Amino acid sequence: MKDGHLVEYGAVGSVLRHPKDAYTKMLLEASPKFDEINAS
Repeated sequence: MKDGHLVEYGAVGSVLRHPKDAYTKMLLEASPKFDEINAS
């Protein structure tokens, strides 16, 4: 959701692996990656 509006929906794995919306892509790029977390 962005500003109270749904921007993307679908199966969690699909959205996380293949985001279509620019806002979703930006959020995923800003979040830590699992491999980066495990390397600490």
